[in-house]
Amino acid sequence: MNSYNIAYSIKIRGLYYHNCIKNLFINIVLLRMLEYKIVESSLSDLKKISLCHKQAFPKSFFSALGNKFLMKMFEWYITSEYNILIHIEENGTCLGYCGGMINDGNLKMGSVSAILQYTFKEAMVSIISKPWLIFHQVLINSYPIIIKNVKMKFGFNKKSLISFKDNTTEYPKFGLIVIGVDNKYQGKGIGTQLLKEIEIISKVKGLKSMYLSVSDNNHQAIHTYEKNGWVKIAGGSNLLMEKKLAPLNLGFTS
Repeated sequence: MNSYNIAYSIKIRGLYYHNCIKNLFINIVLLRMLEYKIVESSLSDLKKISLCHKQAFPKSFFSALGNKFLMKMFEWYITSEYNILIHIEENGTCLGYCGGMINDGNLKMGSVSAILQYTFKEAMVSIISKPWLIFHQVLINSYPIIIKNVKMKFGFNKKSLISFKDNTTEYPKFGLIVIGVDNKYQGKGIGTQLLKEIEIISKVKGLKSMYLSVSDNNHQAIHTYEKNGWVKIAGGSNLLMEKKLAPLNLGFTS
């Protein structure tokens, strides 16, 4: 065999092995994707989602309140027809979650007050058992709305607990309240997948837009939202961001 044929043979074998490795890599990626599944959360998922929250936000005030509070908080998302909670899991482990509330323009209270009312007992028990949490900065900053909610809980305040009237978009719309990814799985696109899935759900429900509030110094989250088509519509220490939704395209033509 001359040198030309040897070189050609090596080239062909090289391309063959390259394609084999490429196809193997694609198959591995596809199998990995099949292991992940996005599901609508149920009551049986509360424990795994709460654990995921603690992994995502180990130093947060809500994590400090403990498992019973977290499970009650996520229960709120599941038990109301106006709320949505989804999560990504692999082999029974929650890797990330995303939830919020449908706003039709007639809410009697915002999400913070609604959660406080629903988790009141669990929050009080946790704070009494961990009195140092009284001095947590998140709690101190929330004293005004907490006082209003305590009054409402005991029947002294019947007024609306909507903190602001949002006239920036048409109703109905989806308010994204919570999203978190286990710190071991951050940077792998799970947050983006959750945002895309919650967008599809919002479109199916005929919602006009999605909105959220995020701290202005949470640059990583802001970058993720902007990368997924969200825009800033109001400034301050807490930015208000929005994504308008086009009608869902089901692929039908007239």
